[in-house]
Amino acid sequence: MARARNIKPSFFSNELLAELPAFDRLLFIGLWCLADREGRLEDRPKRIKMELFPCDSYDVDSGLADLCAAGFVTRYQVEGHSVVEIVNFHKHQSPHGSEKDSTLPDKDGYLTVNERAKNVVLTGKSTKVHVNSTLVNVKPALENALIPDSLIPDSPNPDPLKEPSASASAPAVVKADPLEGFAEFWIRYPKKKSKQDAEKAWKKLQPNAELRATLLTALGTQAKTPDWTKSDGQFIPLAATWLNGRRWEDEVPGPLLDKHTGFNGERDYKLGLEGNADGTFKF
Repeated sequence: MARARNIKPSFFSNELLAELPAFDRLLFIGLWCLADREGRLEDRPKRIKMELFPCDSYDVDSGLADLCAAGFVTRYQVEGHSVVEIVNFHKHQSPHGSEKDSTLPDKDGYLTVNERAKNVVLTGKSTKVHVNSTLVNVKPALENALIPDSLIPDSPNPDPLKEPSASASAPAVVKADPLEGFAEFWIRYPKKKSKQDAEKAWKKLQPNAELRATLLTALGTQAKTPDWTKSDGQFIPLAATWLNGRRWEDEVPGPLLDKHTGFNGERDYKLGLEGNADGTFKF
């Protein structure tokens, strides 16, 4: 959306700008209002014309080329984005703290992610994150992001003493659920005791998707071993013990042959055999 920006008296006395046609100079001012907090906007001349010159026959694409040749803007394409970037934007503009981070990358493909305090005030710290990274905490650019509902009608200078409202706050960071995946784990775990302790162990472990898959695979394998199936599961460890002890890393023993009955625990378990009192087996 369009934003309020500042214009300095020195703009009108700039010798390089003075050599450009009047409409090019007006375009330059308009670009400030359309640019994000990093001084970038989508390089879409028709969209820019609809916003800045809806009633004029001015050629915006030609104007952008003139501004670029004079060194006032740069135009580039990176990672599927066509971008216009205003040179020395931060030297002349001080974006309000409530403005969201840019969703357009620099010419190297990196986004600037600013650290913000709870009251939306920037801390002055920022990081560079590649636009293709899954860690970027910004919303992707919308197809019609350049077209605002309306221009800001009030003063072009934001009130520095006015606290931003809650609606102007930066996008909230959605925290991951510390118990994500636990419900499925608990359903599959054969010993349903001390669930609260198991939840604490799960939160402490905080397994990601890959580790959760490893846990469930190991659990399915260990649940078939004789140690877990004998004596009605009496020797199955509590879920919290299993998680805290990283028992999913335990080696599963090979088939064990009972010297008295010839019972092969793993083999006969898989075959679904049930032992008789006389040492024989029946299906």
